[in-house]
Amino acid sequence: MTDLWERRLRRASQLETEWPFAGEILAFYSRIAALQGVAARQVAASGARTPEEYPLARLGPFLDPLLELVAEAGPDVLAQEAADLLELRAEKRVARVFGSDPGRWWGSEEGQPPFFARVLLEPYLATLPLERTKESVRKASCPFCGGAALVGLLREDRSAGARRRTLQCSLCSREWDCARVLCPACGEERPEKLPRYEAEEIPWLRVEACDSCRKYLKAVDLTKGQDAEPVVDELASTPLDVVARELRYAKLAPNLAGL
Repeated sequence: MTDLWERRLRRASQLETEWPFAGEILAFYSRIAALQGVAARQVAASGARTPEEYPLARLGPFLDPLLELVAEAGPDVLAQEAADLLELRAEKRVARVFGSDPGRWWGSEEGQPPFFARVLLEPYLATLPLERTKESVRKASCPFCGGAALVGLLREDRSAGARRRTLQCSLCSREWDCARVLCPACGEERPEKLPRYEAEEIPWLRVEACDSCRKYLKAVDLTKGQDAEPVVDELASTPLDVVARELRYAKLAPNLAGL
């Protein structure tokens, strides 16, 4: 999956030109994704097959470049946090970000990891082979690493004559099947309780909401936007987040911009 980061970088560059309103977010994300790509290639080159063979702490050398990048170019709150971490001794910085048990962030109910840990977890978990451990499609948690679903994907399923829906993990980027008419957060199945909101300017993207639990996530329709890279398009489509928040829905899982 190491070429994943190159695809994301190309898409971010394309959208930065086409969507000026998302230019600042995409420029920052591109620098993050470039660092993640280098980390992913290092994990892949190790040949490790399990997290035990390649402990997350081995990505420690990427932490200072990440903190320096965020301190220079990140949003104010993150920039200040990065600057504060850089003032700590190296071992304290690593301990503060990764904690004593980095594995608590996957395969558990700990929730979404903090920003700096998440940035390094993404290429780490996306690159290591992971076995499927859970089968439920009624929960918005990844059956490979336990991370939260970030975005839905719609593809043509020629065998069924319909579009197939999958969810993509916010941590390991893997996908799992999910019924088309279903809230992955609470299991609501009544169509009248599952509204969708679209914008004419971006017809391949929409908000999929639930009036029962008031959660939402965005979906990328790859039959309409074949060039889309789901994580990048989800990040850049901030007008849809504005619409969802005005309607008082809460997002299932925030993206790297915190939206």
